[in-house]
Amino acid sequence: MDNKYQEINVFIKTLKSQVGTLTRQQLNTLKGQAIAGDLDGAKKGLRKLTLS
Repeated sequence: MDNKYQEINVFIKTLKSQVGTLTRQQLNTLKGQAIAGDLDGAKKGLRKLTLS
């Protein structure tokens, strides 16, 4: 279980590095997805948003 929290924290730090790139709503949505347990979906969403 600790590993999952660590993975979420790493993802949230990655999101913080995207502050100028993504809108506030996009950041909040991805962060909420990760915290709710859908880390794979949040990662996929971030990948799609940063590629476009």
